[in-house]
Parts: sequence; structure tokens; C-alpha cells
Amino acid sequence: MKDDTTLIAPLRSPGAAFGGGVAAVVIGATCALLAADSALTASVRVVVGAIGGLLTAALVITSARLAKPRGGLLLNHDRGRVGIGLTGADDVYWIPLSAVEGVGIRFHDVLRGGASFRTWSAELICADRPSVLLVEASERDAVERVVEMLTGQSGLPRVAEDPAPTAEGLVEATPAVTHTGVRRGGALTNVFALFGASLSSIGVALFAQLRAEPMVAVFVAPVILLLGAVLLGIAAAKRFAAEEVELRHNQLFHRWRLANFTWSESYVSCKQLRWRLRVQAMKGAHLEAIGSDGSIAIGAGATTRSHVNISALNRLPARLTSAPSGPAPTEP
Repeated sequence: MKDDTTLIAPLRSPGAAFGGGVAAVVIGATCALLAADSALTASVRVVVGAIGGLLTAALVITSARLAKPRGGLLLNHDRGRVGIGLTGADDVYWIPLSAVEGVGIRFHDVLRGGASFRTWSAELICADRPSVLLVEASERDAVERVVEMLTGQSGLPRVAEDPAPTAEGLVEATPAVTHTGVRRGGALTNVFALFGASLSSIGVALFAQLRAEPMVAVFVAPVILLLGAVLLGIAAAKRFAAEEVELRHNQLFHRWRLANFTWSESYVSCKQLRWRLRVQAMKGAHLEAIGSDGSIAIGAGATTRSHVNISALNRLPARLTSAPSGPAPTEP
């Protein structure tokens, strides 16, 4: 909007968008010509037209998203709010200035393989919701420059740097389970579905040529089909599965659940647990639960328009601590 002050400029990828657009035109035109070729059988023309349509649609959607401005940090003093851009100009997460304490530097130590790694981050510190990650680096000086730039341009106060954390997080919390899930409107879900469907169709079509082209059918088709199935599986999981978050044995567990089937379980220690919102313009946002032994991503792909949006993700820590123990419904 005209009265918004840009603190961090949104990103564009015109070169990639142009390349994707050219590829969409070439693939669409080629498949259209083949689908109209009377020398081919009707079934072949239908398959070629369907595959071409799926690939073209996926490329067009991806190119359009690359061409649009995405991400960025906005400030509107008149309306008293600060905005974090996501997938486009119409997808901005606005936070009231009354809920913003300022900009601060935080660090996070992770133990991996017996070694300790420290990362530094500039975060928008909020009073009633998780902080928002603005930039992260392994060098403190780089983060310091970003904080100085933001506080100077925005007038937001600088929050004192946290000492080494000593809080016990949710260690003493009662065991509890809650559920969430981006479901409809997640970032890139439609793109994954279209690319997955087109690649799966190509793999099946190549398998059908086993007699004519056995080498292609045996060595190329399985790879393409597997890649397509993986993309379709990601899109289907985001749409139909629920993310289950559980407090148990002084640990925070995260897993995917569809009916009685669960997979991809991970966990972190509740000791020194803190919550943070990570915003990635093209891929949407997700909530991070950061413990002393790692971090967990929850609600990946959330936007301001998704079924479970960013505001709902911000309420998840409070929901978790107030959730009853025992089974919970699978719907968010």
C-alpha cells in the first residue's frame, strides 16, 4: 500500500519467471500439436494432451509466483502495524505495533554428533505471540548490521540480547496432545500436485512402452514415476493429513497422522524450549519449536489464506499447554 514504509524490499525473480514462461509455451505448443496430429491414435493424443496441460499449468503457476514480489518487511505507522510479506503482495502477515516489543538478537546452540553449533538471528520480538525470524547467520556481526539497519529505519526499539537461556520451558507441563495442519491454501501445494500428476503420467506412459523401448521403460520410467509419486504424496499429506504435537516425558513430539497411521516422528527436549515463526517467502511460514537438542518445524507452508493460517499457528503453544491429556480429534 502507498502508506507502507518498506524496511526490507520484497524479492522478485524475473529471469526465472521468464524461463518458466518460455518453457510453458514450448511444452504447451508442442503437446497441442501432437494432440492434434491425426497420425496418432486417439488414446495417445488424449494422454499427450493431458500431460502437456498439467505440465503447462504447473509451469505457468510457478512462473507467475516467481514474477510477483514476495517477502519483505513493511511498516505502517498510521495504522500501527508491521507486515511480513509471504507469497505475494496480497499475502502479508500484519502484527499490531502494540504487540511488538522491538528487534533483538537471539542465539541458538544445537548439539549434533557431539559438537555444538551456534547460530545468530535477528528477530521481531512480540509480547503475545512467538517472535518472528528476520535473518539468521552463523556470524553475529552480519546479524548486528541488520538489527542496526532495522531499528534505525523503523524507529522500533532494540530489545536487549538474551543471555544463555536458563528457563526450563515446558518441562513441568502436563502431558497433552493437540493437532494442526495447513490443509487448504498452503504455499506450493498446488504446484506440487500438478508437477506430481504430470510426472506420474509420464512415468506410466513410459512404462506402457515396455515392448517398444525396454531400456527407457526399465531405467527411466521408474525414476520419473517415483518423483511424481513423492510430489503427489507431499501434496496429499498437506491436504488430508494432520500434524500431531504432543508433550510427553519432558519432550515435545511432532508426527504426521492420517486416521490410525502415523509417520515422520521427531522430537526435541522441552528444556529451554522456545517458539519462533520462520517466514520463507516462496514456501510460506512455519512455527519452530526450538529446544536444547534441535528444532521442529510445525505447519510448514502456512500463509495468511491457508486453512490453518499464521495467526492459528501462533496460538498453538497456548493450545498445547491448555490441551487435555489423552487422545484428541484428528481435525485441527
